[in-house]
Amino acid sequence: MILRKALCACGLLLMACAPTRDPYGLALRQNPEQVPSAVPDSLRADLGITPRKKGAPSFGARFYARPHQQYRMDALGLTSIAASFLWDRGQWALVLHDKREVWTGKGDTLDVKDMPVRLPGVHALLGFLWGDPLPDFRDRDSGSGAWSGDTLHWSAHGTAWKAIFDPNGLCLSVRSSSLEIAYRGHRKFGTRILPQDVEVFAKGESLLLLRVNGIEDVPSWSRNPFVLKIPEGYEHRSMDDSLN
Repeated sequence: MILRKALCACGLLLMACAPTRDPYGLALRQNPEQVPSAVPDSLRADLGITPRKKGAPSFGARFYARPHQQYRMDALGLTSIAASFLWDRGQWALVLHDKREVWTGKGDTLDVKDMPVRLPGVHALLGFLWGDPLPDFRDRDSGSGAWSGDTLHWSAHGTAWKAIFDPNGLCLSVRSSSLEIAYRGHRKFGTRILPQDVEVFAKGESLLLLRVNGIEDVPSWSRNPFVLKIPEGYEHRSMDDSLN
């Protein structure tokens, strides 16, 4: 009996010490044409966000997504929602409750003057949450996926990308000429292997850190999170000219 318990304990210890492996990344190393797994219809994630802008505080955020269709991120204050960002099929709105302002624009980039958080490409930055750590890899140019050692190269929509993988199939970073995303602390969230910590760089400058505190696929909504109600009296401003 004692020997059996000791063997069980050793087995559990070995499992705990075993390196994290990503089956999709391992399959991709064998075949660059490997089809990525299907994305969930919707998800909800709890995030911690640390802007790199000097003096900007860290904050918690609740993120909702219908991948590639609609996203919403609520920045959480001490007692209420401090700000909300909604992206809906190429149109976006940013509500700042403390300033009683609403900014609107087009494209997939959020870069409002004097805002501590910049999102240079919502799909590229947040796709890892539903299993797309490689920006635009699903829509890559035909025949562009190729390995060079531990680096995967591809191009899509006029942008060249490269990603570095470790021997266990974990994507460590992706990079284009203007954007770099570093992935760390991979672990299992539900059925997917995801990084828990993500750092975003634009043109070599660190913009923000993201930490995944929890994630749920296909949650049941008590109300539609993609309907953004704007209080009366808020000033409306447009940032169309500053976006991609």
